[in-house]
Parts: sequence; C-alpha cells; structure tokens
Amino acid sequence: MDRAAESANSGQISRGSLATIWQWINENLLPTMARDYADTMKRAVAANNLREAQQVAQSFQIKVAKYLESTLTSADGAEHARARLSVYTSSPAILDDLTKMLSVLRARCAGGVQQGAALEDRRIEDDQFAKVIDLLNAFTAKHAEAMPFAVATVAKHLKTPWQLIRLATKIADSKNAADIAATPYAIAVSMVLDQLDDKRLTLRHALKSNRIPIARDILIDIYDIEYALRVRVDLPDESECGQRLDGLMEAIAALVQAEVHTILRVSGTSWDRPHCTVTTP
Repeated sequence: MDRAAESANSGQISRGSLATIWQWINENLLPTMARDYADTMKRAVAANNLREAQQVAQSFQIKVAKYLESTLTSADGAEHARARLSVYTSSPAILDDLTKMLSVLRARCAGGVQQGAALEDRRIEDDQFAKVIDLLNAFTAKHAEAMPFAVATVAKHLKTPWQLIRLATKIADSKNAADIAATPYAIAVSMVLDQLDDKRLTLRHALKSNRIPIARDILIDIYDIEYALRVRVDLPDESECGQRLDGLMEAIAALVQAEVHTILRVSGTSWDRPHCTVTTP
C-alpha cells in the first residue's frame, strides 16, 4: 500500500518500507548477494526469460528470509536491525513492516498458496464460504503470522471487497461486535474500515482533480461500505471500530462539502448527493 508504515494494517506493507528495506539489504545486510542477484536478474529480464527470473527471485527470497530469521530472532538482533534501518528512514514502524515481510517470505518459501483462488465468481456466497474458510484454516494452521495477508488476498479477489466482513460475521453467526471479535478472522472488519479510508483518499484526489463523475462513483462505493458495516456489525459508539467509522464518515462529509462547493463555483456544475443503491450484504 502507498501510505506510511504507521497506517498499514497487519495484512499490508508500506511501499515506502519496501524501498527502504531493499536499500538496507543492498548496502548493509547482504550487499554482495544483492549485487549478484541484481546482475543475474537484469540478464534474465533482458533475455525475456520469465521462468529464470522467477527462479532467481525465489532463490534470493529464500536466502533473505534465512538471514532475516537469524537477525530478528533475538531482541538484540531486532534492535540492531531497527538501528540500521533508522539510517534510511525516520519511521519507527519500519521494523514492523520488516517483520511482516519475513512472515510473507516464510509462507511463500514453504509453498503457501493464494487463498483467494477459491473464489470462482468473486463473491463469498454460501456455496463458496466453506471452501474459503477451509483454505484459510489450513493456511493459518501452518503460517499463523501470515494469516492477515491471506485474508487480504481474499479481499483482492472479491468483486465487492467489503464482503470480506462475512468471514467474521458468518463464523460468529452474530452482529455483536464482541462475538465477531472472538472469531479467528475478526481482522476482516478493520480491513473493511481500511477500504473505506482508502476510498476517502481516492475521493479527495478525484475532487482535487475536478473529476466529478469519478467522485460520484467513489461516493456510492463509500455509502455501500458504510451501509454494509452498519447493517452487518453492531458497532457501539464507544468501540474503537465504531468511533473509527463515525470519524471516517465525518471526514468524508467535510471533504465533500469543502471541495464540492469550490468546484461548483468554478465550473457551474450541479451536484446532488448520489442515490446509494446497495447490494444486500
């Protein structure tokens, strides 16, 4: 994801962190190995040899994972890594992203599969739900630390990403936030809130760029997500998720009010709040 590491959930890694980690690997952790890898990869890419490029990348990932395991196993090693990474970034969350990257590499090196492959029509319907859960359970049993990335993969395969909350609500068979929190995939709710926040950022960009039709479509998506969350999950006002949802919707309303009035003064275009036609969650 394109935001800072501090904003990444447990199933995301900041793109900026990857650049920083790669620089650290090149200059500090494995400089010779990284240089040889880059040279070999350049030749494979120049020859348009995709198979060789994939093999080279996988081999290098396995080696990096082994070095990271030995580095991050102890508290002293983790602190040393944090100190080294601080040379390249001021973000205190960079070590969290490094740890998450290691969990992904471990799962990949062990043959972990993309759990979203079970979604044939890109929806979590009753006939597919059991298949998805079985795959997630099997994956989590072997790679518990990488579970959030498996859930995030499912979301990427969904035509309507907010349907991800069904992973938690259907298992809980309840709308109660406490019941949902007790399920193994409760993280799905916070991930859908992240989707809402991503829509907020996309909406702001569309409004700043004066792309009114696109902004209208984004707003419809936003209202769909809000509706699904409020219908599917009982979020008490005092709960963390409830407060976050309210805060996001207030921020979106303020953004629309400020930006739309500016656009209308300049363009003379009319704007009505789009009618929200939602798919029943």
